[in-house]
Amino acid sequence: MQLCDYSQCTGCMSCVNVCPMNCITMHWEENTIDYPQIVQADCIQCGKCTKACPVLTERYLPDRLEHADLYAAAINVPKDLKKSSSGGIAYALGLNILQQHGVVYGAAYNKKLQVEHIEADTVEQLSRTQGSKYVQSYIGFSFQQVRKQLQSGRKVLFVGQPCQVAGLYQFLAKDDPNLITCDLLCGGSTSPRIFAKYLKYIKEHYHVDLVDYNFRNKNYGYGYLCTTTTTAGKVIRLNGSAGSFITMLGAGYGRESCFSCPYTSMKRVGDFSLGDCYDSSSYLYKEGMSLVMVNSIKGKEMLASIEPVVKFDCNIPVKEYTKKVTVLHGPKYAPEDYRDFIQTASSLSWKQIHKKYIWEHMGFKNKVMSSCPMCVRVFISKVYRRIKNHDEE
Repeated sequence: MQLCDYSQCTGCMSCVNVCPMNCITMHWEENTIDYPQIVQADCIQCGKCTKACPVLTERYLPDRLEHADLYAAAINVPKDLKKSSSGGIAYALGLNILQQHGVVYGAAYNKKLQVEHIEADTVEQLSRTQGSKYVQSYIGFSFQQVRKQLQSGRKVLFVGQPCQVAGLYQFLAKDDPNLITCDLLCGGSTSPRIFAKYLKYIKEHYHVDLVDYNFRNKNYGYGYLCTTTTTAGKVIRLNGSAGSFITMLGAGYGRESCFSCPYTSMKRVGDFSLGDCYDSSSYLYKEGMSLVMVNSIKGKEMLASIEPVVKFDCNIPVKEYTKKVTVLHGPKYAPEDYRDFIQTASSLSWKQIHKKYIWEHMGFKNKVMSSCPMCVRVFISKVYRRIKNHDEE
């Protein structure tokens, strides 16, 4: 059997999950991006991997509304909103599923701070999935676990990147009344191996061991304050090269398939689609708001069931806002030096990667902002947005 070309592979691992011989495993191409490979000697040529691949076989598309219902919303529980990266709607959905004795699948850090999909059937486990990770999660055999839970009659919520949700549907080859899916408005996939290099740099730079990493700490408001927590319980605010891993996402140094992503449109694959709602009235100096796209009848029913713990901002023109969300209107472009990055990043340290692929491409304004303490960045952003709002009036 032949798997899809590397340039199109999303790493969804549907083929790994469906193989009856367990002869498909993930391997690291040039130590940067992982791809599935078949042990041909063990392959029985059943063709299940081809059918389960959303690239090689026509994608299974569950029933979706012709036009999504759009909302700006946030969970109405202060401590949960504080811990969430934007509005905490995925967490609200997860709590509802747990109340129905269901199970949730989402991305979390393991003890080595690697990002992987976990099965959560307690509030404590669910809390590990809160917060954006900005690193492609390792699916493992989550799809098999989802199928097993559905067969037992339990409700399941699966939260992931659109390509992961599409991979799950292709693996199942059907929808299920007990399955709710939530795809994230995704800006691309970044390499777990590069993230590991970055964390190693943080440890050596500050001479600490780490137990947690937060891409979106809200202690200074709704924005992008990266922090890490040491084994001693100290929270370190990260600036400059120590806080710039997230910029790799915007720069496009991730999977090649992201440059031809078929999920970057208003036609979504999940029952829900969730992302940030960066309306100028809420960005940075409020607690955060989610853009909520309800794409199915199941999604409508689920949203109604969480309304008691959700607040809606009816003053934000959500339909107009979606016109400015770039990931809803086509994939990003590859950086000019993308091929060079793939070929050389594995041999470079994080500091070298930062200098060659991030710092040298930054404009003067972004260099100054990335080097400033977060309190200064928030102040500058507040002033800028107030001036902008005044000019618009």
